[in-house]
Amino acid sequence: MLPKKHRLTRAQVVELVRRGAALHSSHLTLRVLPSPDGSYHFGFTAGKKVSPGAVGRNRLRRRGYGALERLLLPSPPQLEGIFFFKPGSLTLTPSELSVEIDSLLRLCRSGPTSVRLFS
Repeated sequence: MLPKKHRLTRAQVVELVRRGAALHSSHLTLRVLPSPDGSYHFGFTAGKKVSPGAVGRNRLRRRGYGALERLLLPSPPQLEGIFFFKPGSLTLTPSELSVEIDSLLRLCRSGPTSVRLFS
């Protein structure tokens, strides 16, 4: 789990949903903005369409935070981002989830939206 200082606040979530660039994979959507303070802040959201039970939604969020923490250790990006799980995400293994999160983070750094994000 990410430390609290690196998790999103409600105000940051509202700002990301309003102004953030959206990047998509088969099981996740990432909304992202450059961090104004030079740090990184991330969050995960799983709605009831993903899993009607809280146990499944919480399991996805915990797996997401765990995978993100391992991926951010080498060089954390200076971003604020929120990951939205799509229906069907509950069937992902932790390693598959890690691959999808990594691919979205790579898109942030080098994809077509990086021009809009960082210019």
